[in-house]
Amino acid sequence: MRRVLAVLLLLGAAAPAASAQVPPHQLLVIGDSLAYDNKPYLRQELRHWKIQDDFSFARSAAQTAHDLRVRTKASTLPPVIHVSSGTGDDPTRPERFRRAIRRVMRIAGPHRCVVWANVWRLRLEEPTFEALNFVLGQEDLARENLRVVDWHAIVEAHRDWLVDLVHVNAEGNRARAEAVATEARACRSQVKPPAAIPGPLPA
Repeated sequence: MRRVLAVLLLLGAAAPAASAQVPPHQLLVIGDSLAYDNKPYLRQELRHWKIQDDFSFARSAAQTAHDLRVRTKASTLPPVIHVSSGTGDDPTRPERFRRAIRRVMRIAGPHRCVVWANVWRLRLEEPTFEALNFVLGQEDLARENLRVVDWHAIVEAHRDWLVDLVHVNAEGNRARAEAVATEARACRSQVKPPAAIPGPLPA
């Protein structure tokens, strides 16, 4: 009888540990007007997720890093973070953009996953915004916990979605939300358990 009770106790102790291995369906969206426009579409795609929003129009990547750091002082960041930033950055300063990406990743820490949408913005003179996308792609290759949504390629294939030089119509927003949601789900599957997630690293 004692052996049976011991087995039951072990099973009961193992159940919470097993459930702790699954990170919660939680997402922080920190971004610019593109993220703001995309809000209802992303919530539809991730309808069972708890989503926090932090929007600021024309937000640069450096400002995103700063604002993300400020948020850590008030609350713990969720396991998945979606960044929509870069459209307001200067393509003639790619290394400044790189520093901002790296700061965002330091703040997120190695136990969280970041989904970052790259940039489509028409610019006739060189360098174009592809300079920033190249930097983001390099940083993506260097990190397992950074996943890039190729928004540039999506818009380039559907320029009829554009309503101005940056923003898209409802069809475009649905496509963006679907792409972000796909990467967010993939991110969630690779992050470590919430109990193992430490606070943010110094930025």
